Amino acid sequence: MSSDVRDRRVRRTLVALLFLFLLWWLFSAVISDGTGSKAGLSSAESGSGSFVISGDITRLLAPGTSVPLDLQFTNPSSSPISVTGVTVAVSEVHAPHADRVHPCTVDDFTVNQVADGLKVTVAAGATNTLTGLNVARTQWPQVAMRNRASNQDGCVGASLTLAYAASGAVK
Repeated sequence: MSSDVRDRRVRRTLVALLFLFLLWWLFSAVISDGTGSKAGLSSAESGSGSFVISGDITRLLAPGTSVPLDLQFTNPSSSPISVTGVTVAVSEVHAPHADRVHPCTVDDFTVNQVADGLKVTVAAGATNTLTGLNVARTQWPQVAMRNRASNQDGCVGASLTLAYAASGAVK
């Protein structure tokens, strides 16, 4: 094998590796409220007041992947509450790199909801997460980025606003 052929193969391999790295880097999207710390915040009414739901993702998103959302529940009332019927929705996308040719919208994301029948109890005046309440990760909601056939470069660095809903009852 001539050195020219070997050099071309090495160059092609290096170009392919660089291309794969760039694809991975370009498709990494962050979910946050703009500060990088929270994925969203919502309050829900319970039988004697309200409680707050927020959540943090556990890692970055890329097309075709889903990320568990460790929800946090804050109960400001003086009685413990039982929270059920938790749902999460992507309500808004802020995509600074999106344009007409490279859009990034709510439709690029989806949420796999919490397990049916999930019920958590939050102590009076307490804040707790699904992790702290010993809820298995398999029961957590998951935020996913759809892997579309079209170019998704518009979603690079996107931040999502998540909306939460749930029912609560005083125990």
